[in-house]
Amino acid sequence: MNFSNTFKYITLESLALADFTDGKDATGYVDGEFILPAGAIPVLWEADVTTAFAGTTSATMMVGTTTDTDAFSATTDNSVAAVAKKTSCALAPSSTSARTIRVTVTDTKASSPDFGDFTAGELTLRLFYHLPQ
Repeated sequence: MNFSNTFKYITLESLALADFTDGKDATGYVDGEFILPAGAIPVLWEADVTTAFAGTTSATMMVGTTTDTDAFSATTDNSVAAVAKKTSCALAPSSTSARTIRVTVTDTKASSPDFGDFTAGELTLRLFYHLPQ
């Protein structure tokens, strides 16, 4: 199914490792420049990992907001350690206020996970949503 013909979407282009803020732990995040409009019902997101997040043995991503980092992620274990397309259904309902989109990448290796270990990585994200009339 071609979701771009069915739903509206926001695209966050070429989110490179340098765009992420190190959370000073296993996570790093980037807040999107586009905001999900008030009343929008998030449906799903699709990430195209064009450069693997390298420098660790295991890494995952999730999409949410600045106050609920996995709000748009039914699946929070999507690996970004290899080039691939990843998707997740959104769990968050509509909201009466606009929401800033946050993409979080986590170093999930078993021993001493640290976002600072990443040496490369890039993805493009599309968040599909429905905006009732």
